[in-house]
Amino acid sequence: LRQLMKIHSFVRENAGKIISQPKKSTDPFLSSEFSHFNQYLYFLYAPTLIFRDVYPRTSTIRWNVVFKMFGQYLTCGFLVYHILAYSWMPVFTRCFTETELTLKSAITSIFDLMLPGVLIIILCYYGFFYCWLNGFAELLRFADRMFHEDWWNSASS
Repeated sequence: LRQLMKIHSFVRENAGKIISQPKKSTDPFLSSEFSHFNQYLYFLYAPTLIFRDVYPRTSTIRWNVVFKMFGQYLTCGFLVYHILAYSWMPVFTRCFTETELTLKSAITSIFDLMLPGVLIIILCYYGFFYCWLNGFAELLRFADRMFHEDWWNSASS
């Protein structure tokens, strides 16, 4: 889905340039007006859904930030695994090994899964939207780091 949204953004941004192009052009370098393939490749990996020809860039890659972000991402994955293995799996094995599922055991199981479920959601949000995207942003020297701001309230792109 993410790739489809990125392709749509790329096509939408460049459609006006292509439509306004004169039909009979003899200039072999006319394609320089349009986005180049390397700009599209950068956009595919950049943590943004809006295509631009030029993005704000930092001057250097801070490798300590890259290792810190990917380390935190791996830590989030490790914590999610342990929550699943030691909080969810015992509840599921208890539910599926009982001969008869009663309303009381179903409600108890649901309440036993709520807190670990919320922790998993928070860890996945933090791991992806903060650690993973900031790690890739630092690798690509992408300077705009407001991935989790109020993007749905944006008045302009």
